[in-house]
Amino acid sequence: MKHTLLGSPFSHVDQPILISKTLVSQLLEAAKQQLPYEFTALLGGHQNIITSFYPASSEVASTDTFLLSPSIFFQSMAHMKEQHESWLGILHTHPLSPAVPSSLDIHGWHYPDLSYWILSFASEKPDLALYQIRQGHIQQHSYAII
Repeated sequence: MKHTLLGSPFSHVDQPILISKTLVSQLLEAAKQQLPYEFTALLGGHQNIITSFYPASSEVASTDTFLLSPSIFFQSMAHMKEQHESWLGILHTHPLSPAVPSSLDIHGWHYPDLSYWILSFASEKPDLALYQIRQGHIQQHSYAII
């Protein structure tokens, strides 16, 4: 099978997107380090399985906005290519708001086949949610922690 850098994790309609408990813990710790500011990471893997993340520093230190650094983006993509991974999505945090895409999230996302994860710290227990954003419409998806 030919490797493609741009994945399509939602193409496996009968299967949830999978992510390991270890990876979720690592993402949670990395995100906590950035509080009170937003944290962003590109997610790599194969088919519908997230296997890695690449922290992507924001160009602005903000509690409600992230702006992906182009140089970090391209470095992360190069690492994924070297590892024969596909880019499967992005995760970013909402330090003060729920794990629901904001209007900026919805209108700023241009990769409808990729997964869009939000990790919220708005309540005592962090909340992780998965979405697919397509042409301004959001659809929440289930995922499985393995």
